[in-house]
Amino acid sequence: MRQLSSSPPGATMIRALEARTMVAGAQNAGGRWLAMACLLLASVIWLGNPNYHWSTSRDVPYGADFLQEWVAGDMLWQGAGHQIYDANHFANWQHSLQRTGFQWPEKDYYPAVYPPPYYCLVAPLAGLPYRYATILWLILMVTAYACSALCSERIWSLGSPHQPASGPSTPISSYSSWSLSSWPLSNWSLSCWLLSYLSATWWSIGLCLPAVFMGCVMGQKGCLWLLILALSVQLNRNGRAVAAGCVAGLLTLKPTLCFLLPVVMILNRQWRFCGGFILGATGLYGMAAAIVPWSMWQDYLQVISGAAGYQNHAGYRSGWSTSLLTLFSTLGWPKIVTLSLYALAAIFLVGRLIVRGDVSARQQRLMSPEYLFQLLATTALLSPHFYFYDLVWLLLPLHGLLVIDARRAIMGLAILWVSMLLGQNLELGWPVCCMALLSMAIRPKI
Repeated sequence: MRQLSSSPPGATMIRALEARTMVAGAQNAGGRWLAMACLLLASVIWLGNPNYHWSTSRDVPYGADFLQEWVAGDMLWQGAGHQIYDANHFANWQHSLQRTGFQWPEKDYYPAVYPPPYYCLVAPLAGLPYRYATILWLILMVTAYACSALCSERIWSLGSPHQPASGPSTPISSYSSWSLSSWPLSNWSLSCWLLSYLSATWWSIGLCLPAVFMGCVMGQKGCLWLLILALSVQLNRNGRAVAAGCVAGLLTLKPTLCFLLPVVMILNRQWRFCGGFILGATGLYGMAAAIVPWSMWQDYLQVISGAAGYQNHAGYRSGWSTSLLTLFSTLGWPKIVTLSLYALAAIFLVGRLIVRGDVSARQQRLMSPEYLFQLLATTALLSPHFYFYDLVWLLLPLHGLLVIDARRAIMGLAILWVSMLLGQNLELGWPVCCMALLSMAIRPKI
């Protein structure tokens, strides 16, 4: 093994401590930089966006989509949980001036589409008046984003303590496995120092990504899903597959995000992860079953039974969608043709996620940022309903790719950025995000 230096052992140890101190200083400075960027985003949205300007008579709800979370939680507190999935009752609660403190057009409302465990977890927010709960929700989402960035730094950074020692010539998928014992001290410390600032810059720029910015403006939860994913990936890379599966089971709070994950893990024989996933999801839903009435589950099953035709509902924005069902539906072909194309695409895309080879090669591939990007992109493509603001989680694998090949990461981020802007602002009638994501998912390189 190559020595760090020809200096005496004491001098080498001092240099190593100095290098680690320098890297820690850079990480702390980068963390403060990111924290200030997150604080600035929250301030801009709260002070500058009409969705967060309080008034008692409005055209759109204060806090936008968060209204349905707060109302569902309020209904649970008031013992009316059995009415959450009843469209008429749910709409009436959303338009109650006494409950929310404002009025908005009664012809509009946000439907309840999440499973009962989700509403149980957000119900404590309904203990606050809606006006203040909305501000807290914004703070929680921005905080989740910042915590996700910190997790990502630990996942993809150089010199992660859980990574095996290897050298620069090893065909690995992430520089994070370049350990201090196998890389010249000056190069290692300089690389870590630069990457610490690069990571802070990456996540600060990511705050302006339409999926992040508009997600916060609209009261969406993309930053929460990003945090759950980041925690799961970090645990998995630390060799704690069962714990990683338990955390990933929280994604069942939004089934359209996680329906593919357990299937892919089973196909790749990741049994410990799958066991943890089942344990986490079972505990989550078991907790909710002990709280909510049984009729609530029956009503929810009726809601999700029509998920495949969600893109046919009035008001559905195809330009925001990343679903292949939306793309094929815009072609105007018969339903049987649309479903057949979707099935063929699903077989092709899922088949690409099956990793072959020995255990070591398979684990190396499954842990790579490229594979994570392909898995998340395929999930968005095959989901029956997936809007662009949930693509926040792609920042995690793209950050890992940034460590390996900055050009590919920046190109991928730019493609997503442009497609989101076009799909959001131009009424083209075509799912631009879906087409961009499909092009990146089927190509070997972004």
